[in-house]
This record gives sequence, structure tokens and C-alpha cells, in this order.
Amino acid sequence: MTQRASVSDEVVAQEEERQREIALKRHVELEQRLATVSYPLLRASSDLCKENWRAGTGAHISSQYAYRGKFRETANRLFGLDEGLQVFFTVEGAPGDRAGLQPGDRVLQIGEHVVEPGEEALKAFKDYYQDEVSAGQLLPVKISRGGELMTLDIATDKVCDYQVLLVESNAVNAYANGEHVGITRGMMRFTETDQELGLVVSHEIAHNAMGHINAKRTNAMGGLFLDLLAAAAGVNTQGLFTDIAGQAYSQEFEAEADYVGLYIMARADHSIEGAANFWRRMAAEHPATIRSTHAASHPASAERFVAIRQTVTEIDSKRLKGLAMMPEMKQDAGNGDAQQGDGFFSLGGE
Repeated sequence: MTQRASVSDEVVAQEEERQREIALKRHVELEQRLATVSYPLLRASSDLCKENWRAGTGAHISSQYAYRGKFRETANRLFGLDEGLQVFFTVEGAPGDRAGLQPGDRVLQIGEHVVEPGEEALKAFKDYYQDEVSAGQLLPVKISRGGELMTLDIATDKVCDYQVLLVESNAVNAYANGEHVGITRGMMRFTETDQELGLVVSHEIAHNAMGHINAKRTNAMGGLFLDLLAAAAGVNTQGLFTDIAGQAYSQEFEAEADYVGLYIMARADHSIEGAANFWRRMAAEHPATIRSTHAASHPASAERFVAIRQTVTEIDSKRLKGLAMMPEMKQDAGNGDAQQGDGFFSLGGE
């Protein structure tokens, strides 16, 4: 057996800190990229998310208490974060950026809310913002920059009230739960361009805006009811109806989220040309998705490629004709009226 290298505890501690710095910088880079891509999409989809909207500024506020353990010390040293609130970064072109907010600005007051430094400062700030700030209002924010006091007036946007979060997972995946959107680190690495990342984020926003989460739960409960009836009759279905109900609606919802998500991108002036190629890359990563099976919960990547390409053609045609950039409603065969119910839009275009 060979001998183990002798290392100094002090040198190891220094390397630990260096690695924390690298990890924190990378985390912030990913968060900033995600926010930069997501904010215009949340703003562009505000007419689709019904009552689920809030005021947006595109300014990200933080303090040292946003981090735990030794990462708190690292954040203090790297970014100057302390007990007070500071502007961490702003999304280019968003209201905070247009008003002149800059990273490092110390936030002293927002509207009527005076910021008191400490562990509760960030929560108190968020609570006030959520309860008191309305979309479209002129929001006065008092800041300190290099010791100079100033007040900036920020005209807030109307954005969908879905927080887009970075998920600490290496899986190539994304999620929506009706209130949030989660994008994994694995997906952040997989998406080579902001167009691809925008395609993923807008797809998940569409799931929330179209009410898919609640509708899928309701449908799965209907399948469960059939299973219970069969069990009462002495037939063990082993959850067959529940599985089929959830899977059938998953395919429909996934196709609809692809369709609506492209409209969200177009409304945000994101390029959608060649967007379908994302599914060719996804097929290369996961060949099993090229052709779906009967039990698959998602449409096949080949089907999604073709449907997305057709949707891009539909959107381009609307642009040429000067038509509203809104998804087409599926018409009821009986009376020609668009179907809408239980907070769920059934859209066409696949």
C-alpha cells in the first residue's frame, strides 16, 4: 500500500474557501442568466396567467442572510453583502435597470417601508413588496451609493407571479407546480443558447398559466374513482385507470405547453426560428424519447419537433398579417365558441 500525501490543514482550509468562492460565483452566474431570460417571458405572459400576476422591477435584492454557513462569509467577502439590503443585479431593460439601479446600491427605503438591517430584513422587504406594491405604480426607492443618498422612481411592470428558481440538481429537467418554475443546473448546462433556455422556461410558465397542475390532479382523481368502483365490484385494476388518466392528460398538457410557450417567447421578442432543433438535441441525449410508447407521459421528441416547427410557421404568418400574438382557441364543434372552463384553456395548433 502506498503512503498518503501529507497535507497541511491550513492549506486545505484555504483551498476549501477557494472552492466555495468558485461555487458561489458559478451559482450567481446561473441565477443571473436564468433571471435575464425569464423576466421578459414572465412579463410577456402576464395576459395569460389571469389573476396570478404581480409587480416586477427586474431588480434582485439580497443580503448576507440569503446564504448559510461559511457561504455567508464568502458572500460578504466576494460581493460585499452584509446585514443590510443591496441590489445584487438587475435585468437589462427591466424597470430597475431603466431607473438607474446599480449592483451594490444599498436599499434604505421602498415606498413607505424603511429597511431595518438584520436577519429579517429580506423577508420584511419581500412581504411589503408583495402586499403593497402594484403593477404599473411609480415606486420610489431610496438608496445609498458610495455614501450619496438618492431616490429613484421605478415604474413597475405587470408580470406573472411565478418565481423562477434554480434547482440544485444535475438532472436535465424543469418543473412547474402551479406557483413556481424550477430549472435544474443540469438543464442550465444542457441549454446551449438563451433561446433554448427560453423555450424551456416559457414551456413551464405555460403549464402554470394554463392551469395544468390542478387540472391533472382533478383528472387523476377521476381515474382513481374508476379504480375504486372496479375494486368494489371485485376487480383489481392495480391503478390502471388512474395511470391512464394522468398519462393521457400529460401528453395533451405537454403539447399545449409547447404551443403556448412559443407564443410567450414570440410576445417577449425572443427568436423562435429553429427552436424545434432543441428536440433533436434532446433526442440525441435521450434516444428513447424519439418514439413514445402508449404509456409515455410526454409526446415523442419527433412529434414535438414537427409540432413546434408548425407553430413557428403559424406565428410567422400572424406577424406578416399584423395579427395579435395570442394562441388560437380550440373551437367547440357544436356552437363554434372557444372552450374555457375551470381555469384551463384547451388550445389548438399541434
